[in-house]
Amino acid sequence: MIKIRRIKKEEWILYKKIRLESLIDSPTSFSTTFEEAFKRTEESWKKQGEDASSGRERCTFLILYNEEVKGLASIYEGEEETIGELLQVWVSPELRGTGAARDLVHALLEWAKDNGYQTIIAIVFNNNETALKFYLKLGFKITKENEKESILERCLI
Repeated sequence: MIKIRRIKKEEWILYKKIRLESLIDSPTSFSTTFEEAFKRTEESWKKQGEDASSGRERCTFLILYNEEVKGLASIYEGEEETIGELLQVWVSPELRGTGAARDLVHALLEWAKDNGYQTIIAIVFNNNETALKFYLKLGFKITKENEKESILERCLI
């Protein structure tokens, strides 16, 4: 059974585990490398997990499948408090194609709308055609491009 919910304060270790797993599985999909993330201190992981568990400036949702963490996605507040950036979207290979990623992002977008965000952006490497197609299917529009990446936006109001 799949559950999607916000991370809890005490679950920072689950955040660390799934984030490292995502960087191993999809190393070219993220601007952070596994090596960089692996070198972070326990206190840094704890703070990031805890910060994402409450308030509106950072939020991380998890996918749980049979009580195991199998995916994550985050929104961080941008320079303006009505704009958020969708980050770290990843679902384990066993759940790809099931709609879990779509449901995860929808849940996070609903949370964002309920918390005063008006626009959500996502930055995607152009060589990640799967991610680009995914965001376009979810109603994001490409607003800027360069040879390396595309910036997509979705209006929530």
